[in-house]
Amino acid sequence: MRFLRVIPLLFLMAVSAVAAPKEIEIPKAGWVGIFFESINELSKQAKWTPLREVDVPSGSLEVRVWIGFGLSPLQGLRLCRNGDKWTGFHTVEVHGFSFQDKEVKPRTDWASLWQKVEKLGILTLPDSSTLPNEAMVCDGESYVVEINDGEHYRTYKYGNPQYQKWPEAKKIIEIIKVLQEELLQPLKKE
Repeated sequence: MRFLRVIPLLFLMAVSAVAAPKEIEIPKAGWVGIFFESINELSKQAKWTPLREVDVPSGSLEVRVWIGFGLSPLQGLRLCRNGDKWTGFHTVEVHGFSFQDKEVKPRTDWASLWQKVEKLGILTLPDSSTLPNEAMVCDGESYVVEINDGEHYRTYKYGNPQYQKWPEAKKIIEIIKVLQEELLQPLKKE
């Protein structure tokens, strides 16, 4: 009888051990709390589990790119790779209350899209808070990237990269341009 009580306990321990990445890398920067308040709210509305809590299977990958945080609506792109199969989703705030959430597919193909953004450094760019002489700009548009490969979660941000002098800022602009051209129809102005 005691054996039967131990089995559920062992199961819970095993499940909790794989329920999130083993290593979580979040910058010690002021933007994190402020920006993740908006990210978490839109994620909740879209029924997306926060990425740092997602159990991504071995050999898989999930990347989320958040665009906005200023006067434009916050948008999220969710790219999921399981083996060779990709899926993509787009969510956007509408009037600050509700959201649209839809599946997206690249205009070309997933392999080409991924090759372009990976070559630009989507997985390796540093957080802008670690770069020197960041130009401060009021309003504008910022980009937050989250990455979870099951073992490691990390996030980074670039605010108003068009005003920054670093080569990394040019790369994030190109990454966003590729993602928008491949996956997003222009938002309709109301």
